[in-house]
Amino acid sequence: MKAVFLDLDGVIVDSIRECCEVSLLTYWGFGPLPESGDACRRLFRAARGLVGPAREFLFLQDAVAVCLADPAASLAEAFKAAKHGRDPGEVDRFEALFFACRAFLRRDAARWFGLHALTAFGQSLVGRDLPRHYIVTTKDEESARLLLGHFGITVADVFGRDDFKRYGDKGALIAAVMDEHGYDEAEFVDDNQDHLDAVKDPRVRLVFADWGYGGLLGQPADKGGEA
Repeated sequence: MKAVFLDLDGVIVDSIRECCEVSLLTYWGFGPLPESGDACRRLFRAARGLVGPAREFLFLQDAVAVCLADPAASLAEAFKAAKHGRDPGEVDRFEALFFACRAFLRRDAARWFGLHALTAFGQSLVGRDLPRHYIVTTKDEESARLLLGHFGITVADVFGRDDFKRYGDKGALIAAVMDEHGYDEAEFVDDNQDHLDAVKDPRVRLVFADWGYGGLLGQPADKGGEA
């Protein structure tokens, strides 16, 4: 019996506008953005594929700030430097504020949903019977379920940020779900190469979603195919 595990952001839902606005709000507060606000958003879009869990939006915003000050700087290198240079306590505080800001924006449902759109792949899932499809995302589960419901996509189950933290990576989470439900094979579709690399289970076929955020970085597909 085969299961399909799908990432959400970038793979099913284009949430780049929402992630940008929430992380900008978290990083800069409620005050005005720097004069280069449009450049902030452009650089954010270019580097979105570097981010895994939401806490890493702090490193992305740090990298954007570096590149605004020095246009010759590398986004990827600045992201890596921020990732290794930030105090863990600062990262924890940013993560808590990020989810608080998202919850604040969700209070205006029309505005919040309007910051999202389905990818072409996501559109292919609408209204289908998907009894063995699972969402594995670092997004908070409540937001993931709200978006799936809004777009009319019904799956077997959704595993979000808390599940990711509990298992440590998507590979361990997928293996646990397969063992629990007796699946002997699976496909896992993600646009983040780090999440794909975390899967060591030979039962799982990996599919790099080159239409997602990782594709913005020009990452090569790990293995082709469709779920």
